[in-house]
Amino acid sequence: NACMTTRGDNNAMIHATGASVIKNCVLTDFTCPGGNGHAVYVAGTTEMSDTVIRNISTSNTTTFNQLVAVYLAGSANVHDCIITNNMVRRSGYGTVTIASANAALRRSLVKDNTHIRVESRNGNFAGGVCISAGTLEDCVIDGNAVKGSSLDDTIYAGGLCISGSNTKIR
Repeated sequence: NACMTTRGDNNAMIHATGASVIKNCVLTDFTCPGGNGHAVYVAGTTEMSDTVIRNISTSNTTTFNQLVAVYLAGSANVHDCIITNNMVRRSGYGTVTIASANAALRRSLVKDNTHIRVESRNGNFAGGVCISAGTLEDCVIDGNAVKGSSLDDTIYAGGLCISGSNTKIR
């Protein structure tokens, strides 16, 4: 049940689908040198709990190097986690992205993350959480920042960006 993953440098540190369980882990020091990536991608009925995700980063500001720290799809259930000190970049996403009606982030701390500059029109992004569908419940979102965009038609938020109508925030 306990694990520590460090120093990954691919397009995914963890890619979990089906009925996977991730518990009591520390996921740290992941970088994405090129391409689009998710440090932690959880989908299906994956449950992730009591896990720390920190120091995920991309320093490259080109459109070909985009990274999200945690991406929730399917019926993924992420709870009691700490997501902190990450630097990400991807248009339409946040440090944590909830993108499915049945996916949920609960009782978690999303703190001190930064979404660096995105030059993309019609994009929504957040330093904390970007939710287009699903549930965000009993979470603390604090101290997150977004570097913004100089383009029109771009929506960004330091803490929370709600970009869909099928969302539940409690």
